[in-house]
Amino acid sequence: MIRPSSASSLDPIAQLDLHSPLPFRRQAFSHGMTTIAFLLTGLAILPLFAVLFSILRQGLPNLSLEALTSLPAPVGLEDVANGFANAILGTIVMVGIAALISIPLGVITAVYLAEFSRDSKAANTVRFIATILSGVPSIVVGVFAYAVIVLTTRQFSAMAGSFALAVLMLPIIVLSAEGALNLVPKEQRLASYALGGSRLQTIVKVVMRSATAGITTGALLSIARAA
Repeated sequence: MIRPSSASSLDPIAQLDLHSPLPFRRQAFSHGMTTIAFLLTGLAILPLFAVLFSILRQGLPNLSLEALTSLPAPVGLEDVANGFANAILGTIVMVGIAALISIPLGVITAVYLAEFSRDSKAANTVRFIATILSGVPSIVVGVFAYAVIVLTTRQFSAMAGSFALAVLMLPIIVLSAEGALNLVPKEQRLASYALGGSRLQTIVKVVMRSATAGITTGALLSIARAA
């Protein structure tokens, strides 16, 4: 019978007490570095809290329903209502138009990539373009919209801003919706075909219903970036 080896036959390294206290110099160095890290972190976030405190201290007393529903006062007039209703309404209008443009187009593109042409050169090209566009800074998209619409029509409009926001939203919707569609199990598609469903019926009634949560999440993320 094989007996377990005794403690005396173990490797001396294994017999060391791994929980022995660290030397005083190492403890002091560790505590010192921790203290310095906390101090530097506090110095880094101190300006942020200072700005936030200043905004709250000066902004909260002036925040009211009148400020949310009034237009900006003309320069030099102090006795009239002063608000930013135009900014709120303009944001809602432009984001709404951009969503009406980008969400249907993005979902249709994602369905094409995931269901009809998954590994073709055209699909890979579309994915590459969407990936590149998802990382383009918003200022570049704004300049592009200015050159395409504002300089062409010679006037500013909500459509110019909506076009820029739609360009920002579209790649996020395409990539998110395609990922959600790819997560739908293949067995669900095969079951739909086995029951006599056509390809269009399978996509609309089975695949897209299963991927509704992912598509909705992608749409909300794109709206969050645009707004």
